[in-house]
Amino acid sequence: MPKDDEDVIEFPPEPSTSNLPEPRPLEYDGSKWPPSKPLVIDVGSHSTRAGWAGEKDPCVVLRSLVGKAKDGKGDLVTLAGDQLLCRDISKTMVRSPFEKDVVQHFESMETILDYTLYRMGIHTEKLYHPVLVTEALCNPNYCRSRFSEILFECYGAPKVAYGVDALFAYDSMLNSPASYTPQETWGGKASHGLIIRVGHSSSNVIPIYDGAVGFKSSYRMALGGFSCSNTLQQLLLLRHPQHKPAITAHRVQLIKEKFCFVAQEDYMEKLREYESLESLQKKSMRVENLIVRFQLPYTEKEVPVQTEEEIQRRKRQREEQAKRLREMASQKRQEKLRVLAQNIKALLDLQIDEVGEKIAAFGISEPTKPASVSKFLGNLSRQLNDIRAKHKAKGFDVPAGEAREGGEAAPASMKFDASDDPVVEEFLKAEPEEDKEREKKRKQKMMAGLQQARLAEKKRKTEQAEEKQRKRQEEEEERKLDPQKWLTGAKQRHANLFQKYQQRQKKKAMVNDRRSEASNERMKAIISTLAGSEDAKKKNADGCADDGSDFGDDDDDWNVYRQISREAVSDSSEEEVDATLAELDAQILELDPLHIPVSQFHQENEPSTNVYIPTARDFQLALSTELIQVPEILFQPSIIGLEHCGMAELINNVLNRYNMDQRMRMAENVYICGGGSLFPGFKERIEYEIRCLLPAGANLNVVVAHDPILETWRGASKFAAHEKFESVCLTKQEWEEKGPGYLIEHRCSNKFFPSIASTM
Repeated sequence: MPKDDEDVIEFPPEPSTSNLPEPRPLEYDGSKWPPSKPLVIDVGSHSTRAGWAGEKDPCVVLRSLVGKAKDGKGDLVTLAGDQLLCRDISKTMVRSPFEKDVVQHFESMETILDYTLYRMGIHTEKLYHPVLVTEALCNPNYCRSRFSEILFECYGAPKVAYGVDALFAYDSMLNSPASYTPQETWGGKASHGLIIRVGHSSSNVIPIYDGAVGFKSSYRMALGGFSCSNTLQQLLLLRHPQHKPAITAHRVQLIKEKFCFVAQEDYMEKLREYESLESLQKKSMRVENLIVRFQLPYTEKEVPVQTEEEIQRRKRQREEQAKRLREMASQKRQEKLRVLAQNIKALLDLQIDEVGEKIAAFGISEPTKPASVSKFLGNLSRQLNDIRAKHKAKGFDVPAGEAREGGEAAPASMKFDASDDPVVEEFLKAEPEEDKEREKKRKQKMMAGLQQARLAEKKRKTEQAEEKQRKRQEEEEERKLDPQKWLTGAKQRHANLFQKYQQRQKKKAMVNDRRSEASNERMKAIISTLAGSEDAKKKNADGCADDGSDFGDDDDDWNVYRQISREAVSDSSEEEVDATLAELDAQILELDPLHIPVSQFHQENEPSTNVYIPTARDFQLALSTELIQVPEILFQPSIIGLEHCGMAELINNVLNRYNMDQRMRMAENVYICGGGSLFPGFKERIEYEIRCLLPAGANLNVVVAHDPILETWRGASKFAAHEKFESVCLTKQEWEEKGPGYLIEHRCSNKFFPSIASTM
């Protein structure tokens, strides 16, 4: 696997549609190209190539696409070919006139022909040159008739001829222009052969026997270069869905053309090389050829670095905020003390003869009984003293006196203290003796129960420690007897505990994030628990106001958190898991030095900040098996769920239609063409598949076109440059007399089969 940045491949910049100038048309010279000079148009599902007969290369090459866009006035105009690259146009408005290598949308085809003639500089009122057009194998008569109608009726072409693209490429490789007349068949070595064409939308296997094309033995497969590109794009989106906008058709095409290759012999054997990269490294194999990384464009974000001044400023802000919170809490406590002191002062001012009238205002059910008043005053005094003692223990300043209504400070004589107030002392002494005895017995029972619980817990911990020590000794003996077996079991236990550790860390992170689902569920639980709590209602039973500031004084208050975190792991169990992981790490490292402990994993994977900063590696595409899986669909269409025969099955079906002697002669002249055959290793794979179908020692010769993409146009150019080319051309008069789909047959043309409408 690539480890350095040098192994990552950078994508070239995307072509900008706004800066591309529209190509200018060529200059048309009537003296250089007389009316007898044929015009050759290779109409393909991917590209359209046009030029003059006898030339080496076409003059115009453009995409076979048509789209619509608005011009400067806001009107909708139709564009074709390179015009689409010079406008900002939505992909949904682009269409192709082809469906599986057959022209179906003739209005779009007419637009492409208009732009082709414009680019060639032909601006005459009609077309004065004969036209040679390529078509697919076994092209339907209806499609040919519509194409002829466009050329004769719209452009006024004098003559038209048609030929199969794969046969023109075959003719270009084996024959010179003067070898045969257009109507003669192939002879000599070219009389027997096998043509394998892999186009943009489909693939063909065409046999040649005794100089003629075996149309009835030919096979077609609806898979080609476009299927490979589409499959690669789907695989990339499946593996990297977060980079969908960056996985464009241009980048997918680049990966397919530059890095995809065909498994030369056994596809499954090639896949096994990806199973273990460690074994490949031990064998000193080049792993970088198996996994390729591509760098997508990204904008690097700067990591926020805090200066010393910023850190100190934030620290001061936190201290000031904490100080304000402490002051607010102190004011709240003082307010609570003031309210309690006022309540006690009001009770102390009660007169004995006015007890029934004044005590009723405090909500006492039986105000005439001194015991009730005594108990009530005693509870208030103890509550006030306890709060003062707690505040003093925490270091807070407790005021000596409370403010009166007129703003005057209360005198020291009004300061309430249960120890020196005679009235309170008198009420406290009046408490029944049986209550004190009952409280004493309750405390004795509680102490006895606590003592028994301590002894039982101590005994349980002792037994657990002994059991743990015994298991540890047995495990140590097992580790010494069979280290490998113990190591396997220890790694399994470590994996289970580490999974719990990761789940706990993930849950903590989710709870800390206030926008997470876990945090929202926790807040809902808190709200529902507090809303339904009965403790809040009991707080007001004694007549005191409950503002929630005394939360925690009662042990039952903490039951709220027990209800909220029932499923959470306790602190003791967390510490136990961490201790067990640390112990297993130490023991495993003694036998396996390559083991990564949890502490090191935590250090490597814990982010330094709460905000994750994407790096260049997050914008990389890693491809491994996809590089051979994409071209393999031509040989195994079942990979993408199609019930088609692959290339090997097509070749086998073609050869099975001939006897063994004919197969041997065809195998001596196998010709490969089409842009889909440019995958590295495609020729070797075809040789391997055909050799498996032939007897041992059979002569096999596989030839790939010099330029698989342009070889069709070059063959058609040579064919049209022959002096007797017009003998195979169809005039408008013959087209009207013999039917719209009629064509004059020659060695590179389809075989004409009259349609039902033509014979009637």
